[in-house]
Parts: sequence; structure tokens; C-alpha cells
Amino acid sequence: MKKIIIFTIILTCIWGCRTSKNTEKNTIFKTHLDFETVKEQTINKYWKLISIHGVDCEMNEGQPQESFFIMRYDSTFSGFAKCNSFQGNYIIRPGNHILFKNISSTLKFCQYSDKEYQITRLFDNVNSFSVKNDTLYFLKDKTEQLAIFKSIVF
Repeated sequence: MKKIIIFTIILTCIWGCRTSKNTEKNTIFKTHLDFETVKEQTINKYWKLISIHGVDCEMNEGQPQESFFIMRYDSTFSGFAKCNSFQGNYIIRPGNHILFKNISSTLKFCQYSDKEYQITRLFDNVNSFSVKNDTLYFLKDKTEQLAIFKSIVF
């Protein structure tokens, strides 16, 4: 009986140490919000693009404005990549799942077409998200971080 109790205590200690090592990244990926909180924290906010796949996204010379997007209460969104505006619809589902669809954009020539392509592809590839401290994380399958956006207040 003593051996079983000691084994249980050791197992509990080991398990407790393993689960207490959550990094901020893992905490971000596991954050689920109810829909009212999602609306309050994400909709009708100006989301400035900070990084894509871990690479900082800065304005280029001659770029007319920064890359951003806004989701509205009517389930539409719009934004700006490097040279072109884009818009479409979105659906938020329980568990922080998101789907962007019916995406269209203007077709101006863009000398930064590779970067613009990366930005517009984000909306095709994202399927979940997390929000923490006015920062929006686009995720793929809740584990792969695709992009980081920062809420900008004017």
C-alpha cells in the first residue's frame, strides 16, 4: 500500500511539473473566447499587420499606407495589403475558428507583389485565431502561427 501511495505522489509531481511549463505561445494558442468577448475584442477594430510567419512586416518606400484590416459587425471585412485594397466576408465559429470567404481585391500594379501575395494568402490559410492584450494572432489548426496584428486606436 505504501508503494502505491509513494508511486501516486511521484506520478502527481512529475505530471504537475510537465503541465506547469506552458509557454506564452502555448497559452496564446489555447485561449478560447465566447462570442460576445470576440465581438468586443476583434470587431470594428483597426488591425495593423505586425508580422507574417515570424518576419516583421514594415512599410516599403512608396507604399501609400500600412497593411491592415477591419472586421465589421455585418460579417464583412476590408483592408489594405502593400498596394491593393481587399474585402470579403468572414464567419466566426465556436472555439475561435474563423473562415474568410468571397475575398476580392483591386488589381493595381505592385512592385511588392510577393509580399502582397503573402498578406492576401493569410486570409485563405487562417482557420483559427487568438486575442491577447490587443494583439490578434492568426493561426492554422490552432498551432501554427501565421501572422500577428496589433489593434490601433485613433
